Amino acid sequence: MVENFPRSSEKTRDGGKNIKEFVTASWIAKALNTTSQNISLAGRRALNPNYRGDFIKPDATLDEGTPIWLKKKAEDYIRKKKVGK
Repeated sequence: MVENFPRSSEKTRDGGKNIKEFVTASWIAKALNTTSQNISLAGRRALNPNYRGDFIKPDATLDEGTPIWLKKKAEDYIRKKKVGK
């Protein structure tokens, strides 16, 4: 089965050897058919040490507090959510 995910435009280089792709809330929102505001809020909640939900914890936050996720981790979460529907 081939999944069509939105394109990621955010990449960082790890020592020039590995490229790690990060995605934003809007990228995840498109794949899950929801709003980026819902995804951002869920991401910020997941950063709380007392959080008990199943949403994926962001891998980093930008200077202004915007959560971002590793693309591979986000894709795995999206597949899991789509199978559960």
